[in-house]
Amino acid sequence: SAFTRVCWRSGAIEITSSTSPVTLRTTTTHILDIMHSFASPTAITDVINTRSHLSRREVIDCIDTLVDAGVLVPQSHEVHTAWEPTALAYHQISRGQPHTNRAAHPQRSHQDSHRPVITLAPPSPPPHRDFADVLAHRRSTRAWPQTPIAGSKFSTLLWMSAGTRPTSAASARRPYPSGGGIYSLEIYPVIGPGAVDSLDAGVYRYRPDQHAVEQLAAGAENSQPFLTAGAEAVGNDQIPVLLVVSSRIAHQSADYYQIGYSLVLKEVGCLFQNLYLVGEYLGLPGCALGGGSPDSVLAELSGENALDHPVVGEFAIGPARSAEFDDTPQ
Repeated sequence: SAFTRVCWRSGAIEITSSTSPVTLRTTTTHILDIMHSFASPTAITDVINTRSHLSRREVIDCIDTLVDAGVLVPQSHEVHTAWEPTALAYHQISRGQPHTNRAAHPQRSHQDSHRPVITLAPPSPPPHRDFADVLAHRRSTRAWPQTPIAGSKFSTLLWMSAGTRPTSAASARRPYPSGGGIYSLEIYPVIGPGAVDSLDAGVYRYRPDQHAVEQLAAGAENSQPFLTAGAEAVGNDQIPVLLVVSSRIAHQSADYYQIGYSLVLKEVGCLFQNLYLVGEYLGLPGCALGGGSPDSVLAELSGENALDHPVVGEFAIGPARSAEFDDTPQ
């Protein structure tokens, strides 16, 4: 089956097909050789007859096991779907029952106190606007005028979309849901030259608990790799501001293991909807990107391991054009 995958876990070989609920776990290495014999459609008898170094019984038993596991399938029965094999494997894993592991969460530590922390302006939401009107005009915007975003408006966008709200409980919360209330996401505003009137060009980390930004790297030379990649993703010459979203995946996986990454992606979707709606409300239209941010560059600037702190989303924002409520579909 084209949906078969093989991995080694705890000293054993695990073989499974995404179209089958069975996982085959074995320490018998010749099973891989027999599997490879079926890399192209082959008659079972031909494989049995060419494996002289194994007994006929061993080969037959191995083939039967692979058939029972859904790894070997008749050529005429192979499943043809719109799924890319690794995507289907992820989907099947993420839809399984969570393996709960109530280990202590890894400590969220910002050991970068030497980096400048800039307190953002107090949030200042504009006068009331009908929510139905915001929903009706929400859209993806991929081009922005070359005018700076007011610092107070940028501050309000971050606060309304992702700022930490105090609660009476021991744990804080943000204005979007998170699996288990863990909130593993980190937002890195990447600012272009002159894009925000109160912030210099550079790469920052948003600190939702303080409603502040921590400067990771100053200067257009550091923000440009992100903005260039983002502009290519939206098909434009320039992006004023790119919000790069990463996850401290260990926080989510500590409790939810196999479905941890799935929950992270759902959380990203909730954050993106906040950014879309709040951006429309404030006159800061945006666009969620399908990818393009250089993970290794962010890891180098933040001092994080890219696998422990992967980039999971990017969102471009900028000022609205004068025809703010143009009804042209986008």
